[in-house]
Amino acid sequence: MVWKLIRRFTPLATSMLLLGAQIPLATAQSGGDEILPDTLFVANGSEILAFDIESGAAREGAIPNVPNPRDGNVLANGHIIFNVNGNDEVLVFDARSMQEVARFPSSNSTGTRPVHAYLTPLLNGQQYWIALNDGTHDGGVEENTALFVDAVPTSPTYLQPVAEVSLGKGHHKASFSTTQERVVISNIDDCDDVLSVYDYSDINNIRRVGTLSATALGLDGSTPEKTCDPTGENGVRLAPHGCGTAPLSGRAYCNLTGVGQIVAIDLDPDRLSFDVITTQGSGAGSTIPSADGRYIYSVQRTPREGLDGATCQIGQLAVIDTTEDVLISEVPLRYEGADCDRSLAGTDEEIASPSHPMITPDGETLYITVSTSSREPDSRSRQLLVLNVSDPSTPQQQDSIEVGAAQGYRAQAMTGDGQYLFIANNIDGTISQVDTTTNTVVRTIRISDPATEGVAMRLFAFGTESGVSIGSSPLP
Repeated sequence: MVWKLIRRFTPLATSMLLLGAQIPLATAQSGGDEILPDTLFVANGSEILAFDIESGAAREGAIPNVPNPRDGNVLANGHIIFNVNGNDEVLVFDARSMQEVARFPSSNSTGTRPVHAYLTPLLNGQQYWIALNDGTHDGGVEENTALFVDAVPTSPTYLQPVAEVSLGKGHHKASFSTTQERVVISNIDDCDDVLSVYDYSDINNIRRVGTLSATALGLDGSTPEKTCDPTGENGVRLAPHGCGTAPLSGRAYCNLTGVGQIVAIDLDPDRLSFDVITTQGSGAGSTIPSADGRYIYSVQRTPREGLDGATCQIGQLAVIDTTEDVLISEVPLRYEGADCDRSLAGTDEEIASPSHPMITPDGETLYITVSTSSREPDSRSRQLLVLNVSDPSTPQQQDSIEVGAAQGYRAQAMTGDGQYLFIANNIDGTISQVDTTTNTVVRTIRISDPATEGVAMRLFAFGTESGVSIGSSPLP
């Protein structure tokens, strides 16, 4: 077992605005409470804008100085917290007043370039927001860290960094135990530290429970096929990218995107144990549980048209039954729906790939955004995939929904009641508002002039039944 540096921080003085669970805003003019309407917040390149979901109208105010906004969450008291990659910062603002609440470095040590972020489960009265610093992708492990921020509004250290742990070579994703203060964090470019499980029950002494290496996965270096190489040039690139926890089994499932394997890893025992599930796909990797907690859905970019897939296929959905940890189906994903027979070869949509999945609160429908490569500026995606998961063991693809044009990864957000899904179209400078009851675009919200196309967007849907999804935008 390898141990790494953990830092404990002295609390910093921070002004706070604490609001009730129903998210009222006290108004001096009325002497009463004003409930904020359901609101869509759009982090658009350099500022955050707000839009009333019912009317689509822009709200007053904006949050400035947010270059390259990344992942974030809506907290229970109406604060929104997220990574500002371009400034190596964490930013918090109040959803009601559109006022900045806090801004601080994403690392109090050597971490840089915060990308993904997570809100831990609320356990034993403790909850943390974790910013994952990816570093510069040049092999600098010292730049890869996880910053823990106190997310309990009644805590004296609310919105203050309370600990930081160093990680393997990034990019990173994470998933959590539902019963203990445990997290698994993946390291996309590290053969010695593919996945590590951390126990943060004592925030003053975060301990690493165990580490899964490439050697433990059978890559002993004896042949090129059994050699781990993060570049993929002289061996196998494991590239873990996307983990999800199944509440029924309590295990986390992490997609090794380079080899088409999914690692089922125990989070709760102190002795690390895991199983490897082999699929016929590869790439992508976003992984979530079904609504009933029994099945895991993991998105993959292959097979696809031109390889082993049928015409119009852009990947597949791997379905795992977590009661036995077996792969039960691999559902082909076609760009325009199950009946699509149009070839994408030679079009600007040729490299379109499934990306981030999201399930409606009733557990009936699974949506998957479609992305392209940030390295291919002329590539485009214009569809949203739809699958019926009323029988969670047997997803059935429906007709896709045509949305606006995007390049690179898309941001997405769903309202807490599941009625609306918002999809960012960074080429068009718009947001498509999808009514999930009819699977149609009911409004297109203009964010920016198409002349500024390609600006990275982040979306946060907020209301009295708050919901938030982590969207994506291209890595620089």
